[in-house]
Amino acid sequence: MDLIISMEATCDVSSQMRKDYDFRILDMEFTIDGEIYYSANDDVINTRLYERMKAGSKIATSQLNAAQYEEFFDGLLKEGKDVLHIGFSSGLSGTYYNALKGAQEANKKHKNHVTVIDCLGGCGGQLLLGIRAHRYAKVAKSIEDMVAYVERDIPKLNHTYTVDNLKYLVAGGRLKASSAFFGNMLKIKPIMNMNDEGKPKFITKVLTRKRALNYLIEDCIKRADKDEKIMFVSQAFCREDAEFVANQLEKRSHLKPILHNMGPIIGGHSGPGTLALFFLGDKR
Repeated sequence: MDLIISMEATCDVSSQMRKDYDFRILDMEFTIDGEIYYSANDDVINTRLYERMKAGSKIATSQLNAAQYEEFFDGLLKEGKDVLHIGFSSGLSGTYYNALKGAQEANKKHKNHVTVIDCLGGCGGQLLLGIRAHRYAKVAKSIEDMVAYVERDIPKLNHTYTVDNLKYLVAGGRLKASSAFFGNMLKIKPIMNMNDEGKPKFITKVLTRKRALNYLIEDCIKRADKDEKIMFVSQAFCREDAEFVANQLEKRSHLKPILHNMGPIIGGHSGPGTLALFFLGDKR
């Protein structure tokens, strides 16, 4: 199929990968201490986002509205191709429903159409779906065929991660401040995943960062799909840890990990020190 694959900036695609796969990305804005920035152009680096978070800066993101989606989709549809939009999790944001509204309005103006899928995830998980969809487009017979293929992947798409400082989970309403205080003092590290509704889920907790990284490695080796080599190791200001995890996975499994920088929309909530693995398994 000759179609366009689009996603929001929550997929954290690099500029090189965006070119390689011709992904169309809807940019998003965020603020640092009230000043507005945009997710394009590697603004994690340009704004020194994670360094500023460590220093106490306040980060906020804003939800895309239906009008922004309509304008985005309208521009894509003018190219004369169908659009498959792999949308950010409805379990984390209302953007998915706004994408549906925007697509509905844009579709009224064109013979070709936008189809929106709820990926029930984000970051490297969203991007992995995009890569697999791009690959399948070479043999897909219709947009319905494409949608069915991507939707078969979603229940098997793992987003397994740990954070280094629990205070960022408090800011996002995922943890009580008292629990974070004692957890940080005792060096407790949570292991989390995305559940079948696309919402964060606590799996277990371990003591020390090293044990958390080793848990992620062993879990991925045990459960990763043997037919898919591509997976992402995504990091927020913890490159050395990410390289250690990626090297272990490459040495000990069939996987070919891609190191992936976590962008401001996701990393602005999970905080510096977040390390996540995105891979296909038998289930989430």
